[in-house]
Amino acid sequence: MTDTTPGPFSALSHAAPEDPVRPETAPHLHELDLAHMVVLVESELVAPETGAAILSTLFDTEIEGVFDARDGVGGGNLAGERLVTARLGPAVGGQLGLARSPAELAATGFRLFARTRLLELMEALYQLRESLIRFADAHSGEIVAAQVQGGPAQPTTFGHWALMIDSALTRDSERLVALYGRINRSPAGAGGLSGADLPLRRLRTAELLGFDGLVENTYDAVAGQDLMLEFTGALAILAQTAARLADDLLLWAGPGQGLVALPGETGGARFARDAGPAVLGAIRMLAARAHGVASSAVLAERGPTALANYGRHASEEGAIGLSGEVLEGLPQIARLLDGVRIDAGRAARLAAREWSLAIDLSAALGRHCGMARHRAEQLAEAVMRDGLARGTGPETLTAAALSRVASELGMAEARLSQEQIDAALDPRAFVERRSGTGGPGPEGLARGLVSAQARIRLGRSRLADRHHALERARAQLRAAAEGLLLQPRKTARA
Repeated sequence: MTDTTPGPFSALSHAAPEDPVRPETAPHLHELDLAHMVVLVESELVAPETGAAILSTLFDTEIEGVFDARDGVGGGNLAGERLVTARLGPAVGGQLGLARSPAELAATGFRLFARTRLLELMEALYQLRESLIRFADAHSGEIVAAQVQGGPAQPTTFGHWALMIDSALTRDSERLVALYGRINRSPAGAGGLSGADLPLRRLRTAELLGFDGLVENTYDAVAGQDLMLEFTGALAILAQTAARLADDLLLWAGPGQGLVALPGETGGARFARDAGPAVLGAIRMLAARAHGVASSAVLAERGPTALANYGRHASEEGAIGLSGEVLEGLPQIARLLDGVRIDAGRAARLAAREWSLAIDLSAALGRHCGMARHRAEQLAEAVMRDGLARGTGPETLTAAALSRVASELGMAEARLSQEQIDAALDPRAFVERRSGTGGPGPEGLARGLVSAQARIRLGRSRLADRHHALERARAQLRAAAEGLLLQPRKTARA
């Protein structure tokens, strides 16, 4: 008697839906099909005339529209094979499926898409960072109380804030660059997981597609679980950085502070899609969606090796959609920043009312009165509490009031002139005293601008190198494929 007990994954294999043909990945799978056929012919696994017929059919779809041609036959990542089989018959068209598997098609197609999207995201990030540098340069000396835990804190400048956001976006850029290096490895030729059953030249396929090398282990090439997590995770972190920028601007623009005016914030355009508040609100929601997609990917990739392959199409759909939304959102923020207007006078007045300035009062007590640090800090805190209780700010502190509080604490040595008190509690002087590397003072901020500009120049140079490498690979692939189209004719004439 034959054992007909179903295997543990039979239900999953029957329930798995056919992957859709996606416009985002179809052009990349088309290039993969071209490269695969070139290598099959070069490896003498497919006859030149058969390879030429398949390549010619694939080239025809470029005239029709690669996505439309593939979508017309369906089959998801296998649409190329289905298409050439429909047009050339199974005996010829089926040759495109030699020495590869649906799993490696899915893995390679996503990597080809992801590396292109990463390059687009890098460019958008550089544009956003350049807008932040313009903003920082234009507002380098305009004082504002920094935001900590949703409320005002120590004085800084709007320029210092912009360079802070750029510093965070620099790390986002570095994450994308590092991720690109890991994504730009070829799984092609990995077969189902144990490699192809024919002597396929995997490195040649990788070369034609512009990969930097191979995912060498064939099992890992088609069953890795970390790539999707890293891709969606990097997007989620980037979206969170963008949301922090949005939150700060919305807080400063709100009725409680009114320090900045956002583009399109007045009149009938207030609720338009391109109005500043609407753009920033959309960026905040994008961060929430990004974390949802990343969390879904984590849950989908759990379990034993390759179990996630049955539902990975859903994770890929989420990752593709999210990456497109982030790519669309970054330039919107860049344009918005160029239109932000600052009420510098109001920002400086509000900063002068913040008792966080008392940290420099304690420093002045140590410098001018010789007070021990702990005693100076104790007195500065007592002065702050006294002012808060009376509803007054540091800009109103007098030498008499300081002496009164000092006497109550038994600190008779605390004697500062009114000029010394005003200098200690002046927010502009507070900022200018902090001109070390990375600080908001004029010298520190100037160095920060130079450093930020240099990082972007270097990043753009490396980005251009990556684009050129892919362009060279595409040209090489076209030349190899077109050369094989001519080869059968030369053979026939000979």
